[in-house]
Amino acid sequence: MRIINSCSVRVLKGFTLVEMLVYLAIFFVVTTASTTFLLSLNNLISQYKVETMLYKSGTNALEQVVLSIRQADQVNITNSTFNSPATGRLMVESTASSTSFALNSGSLTMSVNGINLGNVISEGVTVTGFTVYRYPLTVGELVRVKLRLSATTGSITKDITLYGGSIIR
Repeated sequence: MRIINSCSVRVLKGFTLVEMLVYLAIFFVVTTASTTFLLSLNNLISQYKVETMLYKSGTNALEQVVLSIRQADQVNITNSTFNSPATGRLMVESTASSTSFALNSGSLTMSVNGINLGNVISEGVTVTGFTVYRYPLTVGELVRVKLRLSATTGSITKDITLYGGSIIR
């Protein structure tokens, strides 16, 4: 009869060097991916803020310009500058008042009856072009406006171009 020696069971405690290197590699990959994601998310939020600021400011300004055109009886040709984005100026008149919009040093100023009401563009937004187009019609005239805006937040710079217009009858 033979006696079989029982095998002793050895319990290992801890990790091997290869396992630790694999775990560290996975940790660094996950950390790098999450950091890159957070940085790109921050960049996306900055772009959204700039675009929102531009569209709000541009929409408000164009609403005021178009409303003034709709309420007017005529365009004052001598005090308006047409087809010039760098020196754009529009003056419209009705029986009760006259309203003018002018590009001045990156801002769009509004005046009613000679009283300067200030910049109609939000702070942080620059007007890079204000072009007024006038098209005489058989009855009345069409006035069209092209407004170019620019804004910068951090390293993000955005430019937009907005259009508006109306017919004076």
